[in-house]
Order: sequence, then C-alpha cells, then structure tokens
Amino acid sequence: LDTPFFCTLLMGHFVNENMIDKSLDAMSRRYGGKPKNKTEVFSKISKFFGWEYIPIEMMSEYSTNDSEITDDLFWKLLPEFNSQGFQELWEVERDWIRFLIQVEAAGISIDEELCESEIKVGTEEMERVAEQIGGNPASPKFLESLLNSLHIPIKKTKKGNPSFNKEAMKEYEIALEAQQNPLAQLVLKFRGWQKTVSTNYKAYLRLLSPDRRLRPNYKIHGTVTSRLSCEDPNLQNIPRVSEHRWNGRLKKAFIARPVYTLWEGDYSNLELRMAAVYSN
Repeated sequence: LDTPFFCTLLMGHFVNENMIDKSLDAMSRRYGGKPKNKTEVFSKISKFFGWEYIPIEMMSEYSTNDSEITDDLFWKLLPEFNSQGFQELWEVERDWIRFLIQVEAAGISIDEELCESEIKVGTEEMERVAEQIGGNPASPKFLESLLNSLHIPIKKTKKGNPSFNKEAMKEYEIALEAQQNPLAQLVLKFRGWQKTVSTNYKAYLRLLSPDRRLRPNYKIHGTVTSRLSCEDPNLQNIPRVSEHRWNGRLKKAFIARPVYTLWEGDYSNLELRMAAVYSN
C-alpha cells in the first residue's frame, strides 16, 4: 500500500505489549466488540478438511464479520494509541512494514537436493544409533533411562514428572557434551540429527512456495521488546556450522539468486556495547 494504513494487531501491541493474545477475536472481545463469526460447523470443517472446503456462503459471513470487527476495533484502539503518543512512531513503523513485505516477497532459494540428501543421511544415522543403544532416544521414557544411567540429573515439572521441554533438553545436551562416555556421544548424535532433520531440512522442503522459494513469516509483534522474530521456518535461528556432521552443511542449503551473493554478518559484542552506551 502506498497510502497511509494502520494495523490493529500492531496497534494492540503498541498500547499494551504485555497482552498475551493479540488475535483479532481476543482483542475484539477485550475492547467490548463482537467475537469472530465461527460456528461449530465452520470450525470442524476448517480443522478436519481445510479452509478451502468451507462453503462460500459460510465464508462470506465469516469474512464480512472480520471486516466489521476490525473496523470497530480500530476506532476503539485509536484514542488510546494517540494518547500514548504513537502517531510519529507509526510513520516509521509503516516504512518498516513495507520493507519486511519486500523481504518476504523476495524469499530465498534452497538446495533441495542437498536437503533431501542430508535427510537420508540423518535418518540412517539415527536408525544406526537406535540399534546400537537398543532403543529410541526420541522416546521420553527411554531417554530418561539413558540420562539416569549416565548420572545426569533429570529436571522435574511442577507436578514432579520428568521434564523434556526445550529448556530442559538444552541442559541435558550440555551435560551430554561434557561427558566422554561413548553412550553420551551417541545420544548427542541422535539428538543433533533429529533436530536438524526435522527443524531445518524437512521444514525447508515442506514450507517451500510454489515457485520453490522459502518465505518465512517475520513477526514485528512476536516479542515484548519489539525485537523482530521469525517463524515457519525460523531463519533467525540457524545453528552455527560446527565440527558435528549434523550441522556441518546446514548453511550450504541456502542459495543466492543469479547475479546475487549471500553475505553473512554479525554484531560484535552487541549487548556489551549497548550496555556501555546506556550506562555512559
């Protein structure tokens, strides 16, 4: 859009960055408006068959309602948005949104052959490891027994059950990395391939656009601090190339367009420098 525009989702984030749910339905209700027009039948069709199977008459009512509650929400948000002094900042935000639209539209090519080859290698390696240790380390129950045999403390949930969430797994992997025990190294190898194959190589192939380019969704509202985040896939979180085979070729999966070159940049001690500036 070349003309001025607003975004109710981002306006909601501006006026209250701690709001947990900034979906249209949640925000409309929060500000006293109508909910989304989603009948039980509509929800079941979209869940079990997909949005393309929703009858046009039903979709028409749903879409019309969406437009109405968005407009209603905008006029309810605007006074609060203006009273917090965001008019000038929004001019900058609009340019930032336009830029991100261009970035998403450009996308990036990937080496599909390399991804498929690495998936094959990784799957075979995981099968070999599972055979060697007599079980599947992807199973929480089996992983718990492996960690116990290696004397690695198991983190617990609030209910006292073994925890295998993202944060717990990071700690387990650090503990496994520190051990020279062959079993620990095998578990680490399995976990490394499992993550890279599913989160990276398979995701890149699954999320390709019809023109064979990868287009992640950049989120301006995804963090409380307004730092840009990224999903489907998260291209802001590509593991560093390491001596481990599972990460060794990951960055080679990205290909520059003809006559373009890929550059990699990183900030040097960014947090330290920012802290020095803020503290004078």
